[in-house]
Amino acid sequence: MKNNRKAFLSFIVWLLFIGSAHAQRENWVINEYTTINKLYGGFNSVITIPVDSFVASSLASARVGSVITQKISNVFLVETQAAFQINSKNIAGSFPAFEFITKFNDHWQIRGGVLVTPTTTVRPNPTTWQSQVETYAQSRIIGSKPGAAIRYSHNGNFLVSYAIHYQNQQWANHIRMDYKKLRIAGYYQQDQQYFAAIKFTNNKVDAVANYSSSQKEYSGSCFYFFTPRYCVFTDLNYRASTEKNEVLNFGVRSMFENREKHIRGFFGLNYSVHDKTFGPQVFLSLL
Repeated sequence: MKNNRKAFLSFIVWLLFIGSAHAQRENWVINEYTTINKLYGGFNSVITIPVDSFVASSLASARVGSVITQKISNVFLVETQAAFQINSKNIAGSFPAFEFITKFNDHWQIRGGVLVTPTTTVRPNPTTWQSQVETYAQSRIIGSKPGAAIRYSHNGNFLVSYAIHYQNQQWANHIRMDYKKLRIAGYYQQDQQYFAAIKFTNNKVDAVANYSSSQKEYSGSCFYFFTPRYCVFTDLNYRASTEKNEVLNFGVRSMFENREKHIRGFFGLNYSVHDKTFGPQVFLSLL
């Protein structure tokens, strides 16, 4: 496992190097058929300190990811998404997707394969920095699943998508609707369990809230940016079955970004009310 971790970290360093040697990390045209839509590499480090003992513990993670599109014709495309993360506790995770796309025009699409579900899109994409440091509320949202979807979009302001996916050993109906900065999505399974989520983003606010009937859990998180540099956030849940709140986190972040060197990240300070812990956080990724 040590050798695997060293190789993975070496790959991250290489990714950061090639990233800083090019002007873009998005939409690299390899040839007339193949485009690297996204290339991602990031590091995250968090120190946790209990307020009663001051015995510190730490957790660090590294993630790489990419989104690649292969054009078969003007109508048919293949899009793959892959991300892999490993942390200092030797826990590894992957976030795959492989989609066959039929693009009839600028408005209509049909997708099939192991898909990012309509509900998944409320959660940060695994090849973005927001995903590597996602909140508890965001992490409760389902990931990619086998299935098929149809999508209609209009002028970049309105989108509606319906899909059927196989999850939890049964089929589920998913739906998503976007209007400008607002997104609503969810699913309904054969066993009558359901999940609903809502997301709102603009240049000041990034907020998400959801409810799971199977877990009987409400959760939500909200980031507020006073300026492009400084933000505060809160993250919480509530279980209706036990009438208890189990997660309540607060934090502040100081963002940094250098477009010439193609680096972004933040310094943060987090506090967990229920765990009674606080600690600093440092995050670094490619732009």
